[in-house]
Amino acid sequence: MKSHLKSVMSNKGINVKHVIITNVRFPPDVANSLQEKTIFQFKNTLERKKQAFELRTLNDKEELELLR
Repeated sequence: MKSHLKSVMSNKGINVKHVIITNVRFPPDVANSLQEKTIFQFKNTLERKKQAFELRTLNDKEELELLR
């Protein structure tokens, strides 16, 4: 993309250094698939963080009991 824009704009004296793509619209089936994958990854991450928190809480309780 960047190389194509560079070649098209070079004859106008414009040097393209960066390209930012915004407002991308996918077909509904692709958008749904990406959304499902994102939700799945988010749920997995959330579950791992919950487990880590619960484990840390248990470890803290055990450590407090040992100190007493």
